[in-house]
Amino acid sequence: MDTPLPDAEHWLIAPDGTTTRPGTDPQHAGLKLFHLTPDAGCDMTQVLLGAHGKRPKLRVLPAQSPPSHDKQHETAAAPEPEEEADPSGPHLTGTSRPAQTKPVRLHVLGPVTLFARGHEEPVGTNLRPEVHEFLALLAAHPTGLLATDIADKLQLEPESTQNDLKNLRRAVRRALRAATGITAQEFVLRQGELHKLHPDLIETDLADFTRALKQAFPASTPKSSLHDTLQCAHEALAHYRGPFAQGCDYLWADAIREHFTTQATDAALRLAHQAEHSTADPHERSAILPLLEHLGAIHPDHERLTQHTIRLYQAAGRHDAARHAYTRLEHHLAELGLEPDPATQALLTPRSARNRSR
Repeated sequence: MDTPLPDAEHWLIAPDGTTTRPGTDPQHAGLKLFHLTPDAGCDMTQVLLGAHGKRPKLRVLPAQSPPSHDKQHETAAAPEPEEEADPSGPHLTGTSRPAQTKPVRLHVLGPVTLFARGHEEPVGTNLRPEVHEFLALLAAHPTGLLATDIADKLQLEPESTQNDLKNLRRAVRRALRAATGITAQEFVLRQGELHKLHPDLIETDLADFTRALKQAFPASTPKSSLHDTLQCAHEALAHYRGPFAQGCDYLWADAIREHFTTQATDAALRLAHQAEHSTADPHERSAILPLLEHLGAIHPDHERLTQHTIRLYQAAGRHDAARHAYTRLEHHLAELGLEPDPATQALLTPRSARNRSR
């Protein structure tokens, strides 16, 4: 960096990433650098910032008491009362769930909830909280976790770890066998010390969310059209009914919750930015608004979401809706003793008034 730092060693970094220290054998330099794709670099940066309680260009606000699951869905799905919904684009369906292809569906984006095929209502609602935590942990690690890692994250006592894990597996087995009638297979596979959800018996909204988001923003394929990206983004964000394991205070879940919240909000922000700075047609711009409203209902104090929402409503001539989005943000910030940033306030300030204030 051509800047001398106290007690720092001098390294030479070639354009191809080869790193050497002057006066040493390159084969024994002791330091290696690797190129990251932009998406991988972004993910790593977000994880590092989240681990230190920071977010880029975004105020970190205290968590709000989440509204009830049903009210979230109603808020996300309802159109503006004074206007008809645009039938031209896809819309989020917060109260419906995707067609279930496996015997059990586990939701962890939002409250931890189990569904069995053929049942309209959730199953396993009487399971102990630690069983839900066990399921959420396995859903977040689809390739499996070792017993020692599970015990560490669930804070199990070392002397009773094996018995506690056995009881957790038994509780899952009893509840899901009763709901599905499947008695010949285990819903939590155990391969030595490795535990994982049975991939043929249990599907998760987290896996669907991740898969659809990768389709919306592929890292290694040609850039998709905004229309195709919107279709995949709507599918992905329809699975995002709330933060990971919403309403549960799991210490191990904080970084995971932050990661998936960032993925969801950044997807909407990326699309909104693209619509504002491209030749997107009015139908495509209108199709982005349900995404912003859906996430705005879940994260009502996310100021950048509100800024994009206001600008897109104003571009569509829907000034009452823009004012409503601002009022929602203002209300939630006021509960925290805060107020919107000047940049947000300026979006609803007439230009003549801004000029006079200068």
